[in-house]
Amino acid sequence: MVERLVANENVASSTLVTRSSPESFRGWSERAAALAKADRPIGSSYGWQASLVMYYVYLLKSRSRPTQTYIGSTCDLRERVKQRNEGRSPHTAKFLPWTLLAYVAFADEQTAIAFERYLKSGSRRAFINRHVM
Repeated sequence: MVERLVANENVASSTLVTRSSPESFRGWSERAAALAKADRPIGSSYGWQASLVMYYVYLLKSRSRPTQTYIGSTCDLRERVKQRNEGRSPHTAKFLPWTLLAYVAFADEQTAIAFERYLKSGSRRAFINRHVM
């Protein structure tokens, strides 16, 4: 199941990819980490709240070289975008600064990894042009 975080901090069904900005997911990682550490029983009565830790596949676009894009995955999207823009990664430091174009949130880490691999394959350009650009 693919879901996105909306600005009013609810989880809602969505299309596969959504355009967004870092402000729309501000504070989610801290709340998700706190809930994951909380001693809560996991049961059907909690519904989607039992698994608030989400895994993100994101698309960045370089502002200095607009044709350069980067695809990655993380469970803390805000922190990862911040790290990329601080130049902590040698690969992405060459193309600073970065803009978050889109992200997709997954409840399952393996699904997120599989989707990231798909986007990094030859299908990337067609998918991104069709759904993001």
